Amino acid sequence: LAATSESNSTSVKEDNVNYHFICFTHINNCVVELDGCKASPVVHLKNVEEKEFLEKAANIIKTKFIETLG
Repeated sequence: LAATSESNSTSVKEDNVNYHFICFTHINNCVVELDGCKASPVVHLKNVEEKEFLEKAANIIKTKFIETLG
């Protein structure tokens, strides 16, 4: 859905794009992936303190998503 800066109207642009968003979050001391294309949340790691979350999530993203593309 897009709106032009010169109007308040919106238009729908339909492209055949195979992209979607996922996010990683810290729930109940776990690193959890939320992906709308999957049936349920994916728990990647357990017993992760909040201060460790960013580093742990970044490592998962790097190894499971970025390095597998190259």
